[in-house]
Formats: sequence, C-alpha cells, structure tokens
Amino acid sequence: MLRHDPELAPGYREIPSLSTYFLVLNIHHGSFADEKLRRELIQSIDVEGLVRRNLGRLAVPAHSLIPPGLIGYEPAQRISHATFQKAQARLDVELNCGIHAIFDGAYASFAQQLFGGLQDKGYRTKIANTKSEVSPKATLATVLDVDLGRWIGDYPDPNTFIGILHSKEGFTGSFCGTPEVDRLIEQGRIEPDPEVRHDIYREIEEIVVKRALLLPLFHEQAYRFARPEVQDFEVTFGLQTVPYEKLWLRR
Repeated sequence: MLRHDPELAPGYREIPSLSTYFLVLNIHHGSFADEKLRRELIQSIDVEGLVRRNLGRLAVPAHSLIPPGLIGYEPAQRISHATFQKAQARLDVELNCGIHAIFDGAYASFAQQLFGGLQDKGYRTKIANTKSEVSPKATLATVLDVDLGRWIGDYPDPNTFIGILHSKEGFTGSFCGTPEVDRLIEQGRIEPDPEVRHDIYREIEEIVVKRALLLPLFHEQAYRFARPEVQDFEVTFGLQTVPYEKLWLRR
C-alpha cells in the first residue's frame, strides 16, 4: 500500500540484504555422496518460481552464495523451466532434512512447497526433529542428507559468506567442505588485490555449481520509506541500513 501512495512511493528504497538462504547437501554421508544424484536434485528445483510464489518482493532469487553488490558476485542465468520438467529424480530416495526455525514461521510456505515438490519428484523427505540454529553442524552432518538454512553476514565482504564452506571452520563445512575450496577460501582472505579476490570467489562459486555442493535460494530485501522532505536518503549494506548522518530536511 505504501509503495502505491503517491506521496511516499518516490521515497521508497530497497537493496538485497547481507543474507543468503540456501539448501546445503551432505556430500560426505548418505545419499548425496553421489554427485550425480546431487545434481539431479538441484536441477529439479525451480528457485525462481518458489521465490515468486511465496515471497514476492520480500526477497530476490539467489544466483550465488555471495549477495549482489559484493566482490565475487556475478549474475547468472537460471536453467529454463523445461529443465525442471525433464530432470528425473530417482524413485524411492529417502532424505533426512534439517530445517532452520525461520522456515517454521515467516517462510513456512516456501519450505512446504520446496519439500512438497521434491516428494512429487520421487524424494521421500523426512524432517528431522531438530533446528539447525541450535544443533552443532558437525553432529547434524552425521544424520542429515540436506539442511535448509541461512547465513547473515557480519560485514559487507564475500569472505563472511564463502567462509561458511570451510571444512573445519565453516558453518556448513561439515556438510560440503572440500580441501580445494578450503585452499581458495584461505587464499581469498589474505589477497589484497580486489580483482584477484573476485576471480578467487568466482572460482569457488563455480566449484559449488559444478560439484552441486549447495543451492542458493534467496536474499532477503531490506527496504525503507522516507517522506518527500527527507533528502539524500539511501539504503546500504551496513548494519545500520540507513546512513542517518547523510540525511537532511528540505524546508
């Protein structure tokens, strides 16, 4: 309603927040030790459609683990909807699934459609009696095949997102960490040249896609309104979404 208000609509600003929601696959244990099966599952999920139907403008579909606007991010083309129809999941595959608590609340319909779609394609999904925000990942990785979770960045740099893949230090590393990715993460942390860092993080994202380690789902949108007299109004990646020190009022 506010976006259609003629007085307030010009003062609307939005930006993808420092957050990424994702489905991580367990490459070290259970069914998804099979890379071909991981790839089939990822190709069967229509991320764009799920976001559009369930979240609208509250989120933007994710094309990478790194949110838009950071070093290492490049927009990518999603596979066509025809591919989702052609991707044939193997029948009678049981998946033990972890789920972040937020998918029981604000994003419940998204999770229901995601797992419902997988069941329609032949995956028998069983939601584990745990919440990924309180259980140690190393423990969960011994019993779960997939984990539906999120990561909120502490600062506007790709390391805070790519770092979750590190096999020993990362939030999802016990599920999908590899020595190759660990080496690149450590290299990216200390590289001073932004262009070289960009290439390193692009290489990591390509490995994630090629080996079907993790499926990025969406980034939440941060949005604010300001009245017409508020000048130099913008939203940023900072923890303080609006840099209030820049604002002034037109009299």
